Amino acid sequence: MRVVFCGRWNKHSSAYQETKELWRVREALDRGRASADDLRQAADAATALLLSQLERLGLDTVSDGGLRWDSLYDVARRIGGCSGFTRLIRIPETNHFHRQPVATLPLRWEGPILLEDLAFARARTRLPVAVALPGPYSLARQTENYRAVGLEKLTQAYAVVLREEIAALVGAGAAFVKIDDPQILMHPEDARIIRNAAGILTQGLDPSRIGLSTWFENMSVFPEYFALPFGLFFLNLTGNGKTREAVRGLPPDRLLALGIVDAYQTYEEQPEELSGRARSFAAQRSESSVMVTSNTDLSYLPWERALEKLGVLVAWTRTAHREG
Repeated sequence: MRVVFCGRWNKHSSAYQETKELWRVREALDRGRASADDLRQAADAATALLLSQLERLGLDTVSDGGLRWDSLYDVARRIGGCSGFTRLIRIPETNHFHRQPVATLPLRWEGPILLEDLAFARARTRLPVAVALPGPYSLARQTENYRAVGLEKLTQAYAVVLREEIAALVGAGAAFVKIDDPQILMHPEDARIIRNAAGILTQGLDPSRIGLSTWFENMSVFPEYFALPFGLFFLNLTGNGKTREAVRGLPPDRLLALGIVDAYQTYEEQPEELSGRARSFAAQRSESSVMVTSNTDLSYLPWERALEKLGVLVAWTRTAHREG
């Protein structure tokens, strides 16, 4: 099984000089004592550090940790028609916040948003690089004036823009693009809106290069979850086990990323614990169709602890491979 990391990393909890400098420059920029170029250089150094550490751990696919961005939803700052960004709001089920955009339709993809980030990462590691983007439904829900615009219209508008971004990233060599859309399971009553947006998001693209991650809630609340047109599904397997029941009807051509490392807790998983979470899925599918990862972003853990937990996962997969 391949070990992958794709998502956000905690840049605030680290003793490394590179991350201290990134934090210092960000604060200096807010006070007018640093430039945007200073911030870019500091982010480059911190990102290069993370990529080198992930490569040394022995992962198979990595991402840059989103160290350049304040939140997952901050990519809206590069979408035409999004403005404002003054109202601070909590991201549901987390202690993280972001500044909400105000949307004016039509929204416009005005050019690549994360392409430079991807190019930088690919130049600094020999490993495949994946990219995470917010999903259109959650991004709409996190927009300040979504009720005035209309949730359905806004979700579709974001889906059109994000599809262009996915196409650009995949075309530039991203291993895959992970769509983080956690709020779709918080609002199963909007299944029709969600299905339509997923169709727009993936239209004409290779589904095996597009993954869906929903992090928190139990996917059994959304009966048609695995009928959504994604070729890769990220599963949170640290919960109550109902995910195992929901996934039984998953077509065999879909890829799975098994979230068997708990990114909310600092404790170190034992090998038997990881085996128990993965066993039933791994036994039913070919090894090439299964990856293992954390159940969500690693932005909830201190930097070193996140590295340690990924290291345990790599060691477990190597042992499981030898024994299998």
